[in-house]
Amino acid sequence: MSLIKDFYPITRAVSAIQGEIEPVAKAAVSELDRFVVSLQSGVNADSLAGDMAQQEGSGRPPVVYTLRQLHVKSLEDVFNLLLPLTLGTKMVLLRTSNPDWTAYFDNSSRCKGYQSLMACLSVYLKTRTVHAYAQPKTIRKLPQGKMIGSWGAVLAYVYNGQMQAERIVSLVNDAGPWHFDSMGEPYCFENTEKYNARKKTDRFTFEDLISFLQGFGLRPFNDDFYRVSLDQPIFLIERTDYVEEVRKKYSRPYDIKTLRARYEGIA
Repeated sequence: MSLIKDFYPITRAVSAIQGEIEPVAKAAVSELDRFVVSLQSGVNADSLAGDMAQQEGSGRPPVVYTLRQLHVKSLEDVFNLLLPLTLGTKMVLLRTSNPDWTAYFDNSSRCKGYQSLMACLSVYLKTRTVHAYAQPKTIRKLPQGKMIGSWGAVLAYVYNGQMQAERIVSLVNDAGPWHFDSMGEPYCFENTEKYNARKKTDRFTFEDLISFLQGFGLRPFNDDFYRVSLDQPIFLIERTDYVEEVRKKYSRPYDIKTLRARYEGIA
């Protein structure tokens, strides 16, 4: 059994920060407080802030993030903490088998991770961060004309102390043909010959993404990459400032089964 597969689509986006878990967690809270209105939740930030201000008085309400160290038994317990999936108000930081890196997941129902946070953490901590995403193309048209599924993408962004990515390799289908991009200086471990393959979908496959991440000592699509036990606590960051009326309006909860069917194109 693979928990990474069982908890898809949470695990289709994986991120890692080079650094020890506690300072990374504290830095994440600081950066989240600074730019919370850009949460990757699909919610219009101005509308959300306006609704909250109207209900709580005047002016933009304060953002409240809590940071807790939790002792849990297993990786499965970690993923269960993120359920149900909603606005992206819970984030977990985990130790990994590579002591130089800390892993990150969140509970956004978009299941695309938090790429902009990785950029900001890279600047704040003056360290390297990696954001990766893998989703097969599953889009299909139902008899009534409605489209379901995902268009598909395989990508890796690497930040190294600046907001602009040091390296990007991506293969993305955005409701049309596949687009391949390679930006920045390739690393020595990359197989750049593949980037010239005649068929675009051969240029950067899921296997290539795995190989790319291994170049940094990362194996985020393997269960045993994560170190979770009662002796190796995780950090949970949770946003707690939403008033109930706003939560009901914007944060419909989803279970894993429902979102998996959506992203896999199952009616």
